Amino acid sequence: MFHSHLHRADEKVDNREIKLDVTAPQDQAMLDEFFAAIKDNRAPECNAQDNLQSLAMVFAAIQSAQQGREVQLRELM
Repeated sequence: MFHSHLHRADEKVDNREIKLDVTAPQDQAMLDEFFAAIKDNRAPECNAQDNLQSLAMVFAAIQSAQQGREVQLRELM
């Protein structure tokens, strides 16, 4: 796996090879699912779309507390 990183406090690094230290079985299962999804040209079981729903809920709760009103998720999606 290759990683490129650019941050204002860091030196520019391009295509630096990094090693994945996968020691826990659940980590390996997650990676296996990820690579199988790529091979099968499908979305993995846990994809970013699922996380967006959770993130919208958190932002709605924050906005609701700040504004003192009910915030609908559809306002944020």
